Amino acid sequence: MNDNSSNSPTVWSWSVNPSAGVVINNAAAQNPTITFSNFGTYSVSLLSTNGFGPGNISSQTVSVFSPTINASTTTSVICLGQSVTINASGANTYTWQPGNTNGSSASYTPGFSVTYTVSGTATNGCASSETLTVFVNVCQPTGILKNGGEEIKFRISPNPVNSELRIYINTNKEVNIDIQLTDLTGKLLLKESIKFMNSHTGQSINMENFAKGVYLLRISNSDGNSQTIKLLKE
Repeated sequence: MNDNSSNSPTVWSWSVNPSAGVVINNAAAQNPTITFSNFGTYSVSLLSTNGFGPGNISSQTVSVFSPTINASTTTSVICLGQSVTINASGANTYTWQPGNTNGSSASYTPGFSVTYTVSGTATNGCASSETLTVFVNVCQPTGILKNGGEEIKFRISPNPVNSELRIYINTNKEVNIDIQLTDLTGKLLLKESIKFMNSHTGQSINMENFAKGVYLLRISNSDGNSQTIKLLKE
């Protein structure tokens, strides 16, 4: 802050209201440095004094802004070996930790549960940060289907699911799988036939438009073998 007093003052006294989170490096200096730890509106006051005594108190309003950073991902629970993309908004530039990468989104393949931090800076130079934790599960096979005398393991993740459900089939052969999603009353909501093979072992199902609740996912093959999995939509 700069003193613009007239009549040659020799003593200065600075104060800030509210004072919480405010540091004045020298409240008796003519031009002190004031640090604000929190965003908000503050009144900065100066009382200057010369040989004839103190003058009038001069006050100025200072507004401190901080961007509101939002970090989000389609799912915060993944299986070991899966990747996750985290998106940020609310600022102009972003830096992600761990990794020290830049951009409005960052992709990771964590080997364990990790809390990621994104720091954002607005166009006015103000900065803030946000954290988001991604939980990693080992995700053992969800079930096993008999296919021509062979056992085929399949895995469904994440469960609970928010937006994208992934179905993985562990196979080196071509396998045709029928998928049916019903509600608890038995109403058919989705039906798909998918061909899995060595080059295509995973399939996504978009769950964004389904209401929160419990569903039943039935997986069956051409041999007539099937399993039904209880699925929770968050």
